[in-house]
Amino acid sequence: MDPQRIVDEIHSRNGCPVRTTSEAGDARRFAREAAEAGTEVIWVAGGDGTLHEVVLGLRDATTDPRPVLQPLPLGTGNDLIRSLEIPLDWAEAVAALAESSRSVALNLMDVTLDGETRVGMNAVIVGNGGRVGEVLDAEGKSWWGPLAYLRAGVEVALELEPQSMELTVDGGEPREERVLNVVVANGRYAGHGIPIAPGAEPDDDVLELVTVTDTTLPEALRVVSSLLAERDPEHDAYRHQAVTSVTLRAVGPDPLPVSVDGENTEARRIQVSLATDRVSVRVPE
Repeated sequence: MDPQRIVDEIHSRNGCPVRTTSEAGDARRFAREAAEAGTEVIWVAGGDGTLHEVVLGLRDATTDPRPVLQPLPLGTGNDLIRSLEIPLDWAEAVAALAESSRSVALNLMDVTLDGETRVGMNAVIVGNGGRVGEVLDAEGKSWWGPLAYLRAGVEVALELEPQSMELTVDGGEPREERVLNVVVANGRYAGHGIPIAPGAEPDDDVLELVTVTDTTLPEALRVVSSLLAERDPEHDAYRHQAVTSVTLRAVGPDPLPVSVDGENTEARRIQVSLATDRVSVRVPE
């Protein structure tokens, strides 16, 4: 993939200036500066992490309305782009977005990890799904590319570790469960195109809570096989519901492994809620 070809293709369609990131935080700063300068459209050539930074930058800006984002799939996962049905070939994506006048108001998630506030766009994954990121080091992603997610998933699946946690949904009564995985999803995919929340729409003003409680490896694989076919499994260990807020608290001494849009960490208390603001994203006609 030649970055100059991408720049030339975008220039040939609208001649917009290009800024290249060199370190973490650049995309956030560029987006804030562009918004405050009155820019109407921002092309984002990168993966989920770059898009995440750009959204943070738009939130930092004091201008209204915000620019429309036009994301191009140059990352390893490109999971949110999949949910938005933008072509995964960058040249096709440039053409489709340049010729489109259709945008969606992308929902955002307010995420708080032990008091630290973040923003989420695609998915918050807690439990064994969060552990996948622990084996996805930078060298592995560079060496394996998209296969890194499959390799990491197999490694975790062979050593499933149920997590004891307390879940509170939409301000209701907390319930304590032994859980293999919890997903709070805005999009349908994570981990390079793995379906995690059948039917999820990133602009429908709800979040999808998908929970897999403790079960055997063969039964867990039955659940996974249904999800890979993008349908809800009919299984006692599986639960899928539309929500607007979820709080998860570790029961026991150890924090919970958690991934926020592919960024991996640990936390004892995790709060996810539907944000009140949105970001406009161009999608194909």
